[in-house]
Amino acid sequence: MFLALPLDGETMSINFESTEVGGESNKNRSFEETKRLIVSSAARVFSRRGYTSGTTKEIAAELQMSQPAVYHYIGSKALLLDEIAMLVASDFQKSLAIALEESGNPDIRLRNVVRRFTEALLRNQYECMVFWRERHSFSEDLRIKIAEQERQFMRSVSGLVADLQAKNLLMSTVSSEVLAQAIIGMPAWSYQWYRNDRHPDPHQLADVYCDLVGIP
Repeated sequence: MFLALPLDGETMSINFESTEVGGESNKNRSFEETKRLIVSSAARVFSRRGYTSGTTKEIAAELQMSQPAVYHYIGSKALLLDEIAMLVASDFQKSLAIALEESGNPDIRLRNVVRRFTEALLRNQYECMVFWRERHSFSEDLRIKIAEQERQFMRSVSGLVADLQAKNLLMSTVSSEVLAQAIIGMPAWSYQWYRNDRHPDPHQLADVYCDLVGIP
């Protein structure tokens, strides 16, 4: 659905160039921490080379690990892809839950959702590239699960939009469903072009999107 562009190795939330996984520091890293680094490295490789062409050998080399060590943490290349998908989907769900709990003022919840969604997306920028470009390769059960989560997410956003429209705090020339898609669509594309050394931080960027639409 989306075309992913390479990020030319620029610094993201995890600096893999300065992170040693296969060396002494690995002794102090938990199983889950190491697994998370492998998933992030896989996202980098798959975003650069594609899921079909990217290999676990490349992932292992990037992390200074052996290929068997990668399989010790995550059993197959297909499971690596599913781990990426589940990470992104889970973070989006968490971003919504946190945003809705952050304020007792319903009039600013939509802005909170956009902020948290943008932060989650750009925190997992490589993962999001793979999430949207390679979703046809997810396991069938996972595709169905993620599609339902996305529908629930958009229903929640649409409900927040409708509440603001009813109070004349947001444009009502289009349906809440259409406006919700437009609002989430703006940050959803940010993974394509965002560079953290050139652009506003995710929180500020989210506010730009909100101000464009007139979200309180």
